[in-house]
Amino acid sequence: MKKIFLPLLALFMLVSCNNDDDATSADVMTFSLLRDYYAPEQGASNFYTPNQILWTFDFTNMTITIETQQGIDSPVLPAGSYSYTLVDGQCDYGDNLTVQIDTRQYGALILDELSSGKISLSQECYDGNLLFFEN
Repeated sequence: MKKIFLPLLALFMLVSCNNDDDATSADVMTFSLLRDYYAPEQGASNFYTPNQILWTFDFTNMTITIETQQGIDSPVLPAGSYSYTLVDGQCDYGDNLTVQIDTRQYGALILDELSSGKISLSQECYDGNLLFFEN
C-alpha cells in the first residue's frame, strides 16, 4: 500500500503546484485605439483600425505603454512608456478615476465596460479628447 500511496502523493503535490508570481492576464491588458473624438462638441473624430495604435495597461505596476504602426501618430500621448497614478479629478464619476502622468491629468479612465473588453479615456469636461479602446 505504501508503494502506491507515496507515488500518488508525490504526483498530487506536483500537479497542485503553480507559480503565483506570474501576472494574470487581467493585470496587463492591451487595447486598440479605435476612435478619437478630438472635438466632441463638433462631432469631429479620427478612426483607427485595430492594432494601428496599441495602449497596454499594466494595472499592477501602473504603467501605460503606447505602440504605433510606422507613420501613425498617437493622439494625446506619443508612443512610449509612462508611469501613471489614478487620482480624483473633476471629470470623475462613479468608481472612475483620472489618469495622471507626472503632474498632468489626462482624463477619466472609464472601466465600466472592461468585462466586454472596452475602455475609454475621457477629457470631455475639459472639451478635450474622448478615446475609445477595445481589446
